[in-house]
Amino acid sequence: LDLPPHEVLQLLDGLAAEIDANQIATCVYAIHDPNEGRLVYASAGHLPILVREDDGTVQRADEPTGPPLGTGGWIHTSGSIALPPGSTA
Repeated sequence: LDLPPHEVLQLLDGLAAEIDANQIATCVYAIHDPNEGRLVYASAGHLPILVREDDGTVQRADEPTGPPLGTGGWIHTSGSIALPPGSTA
């Protein structure tokens, strides 16, 4: 998909609500751009993203997580965090 992460979660939220209104799910959708050294993401009810850098340092994403998928009516937002070569998220 050629959509920003928050738009993907908006679509998934609508689908999840249509499938079963009694079920919810957490999700993180992220896009890594190795040229920029960044991870752009949106989170729906999931724990914050952690990035472990090459030297063992751990960074926590600052942007808040949105509500779980299937709860409906919420606006999700995208955030970004540095993801240098050799790092893992």
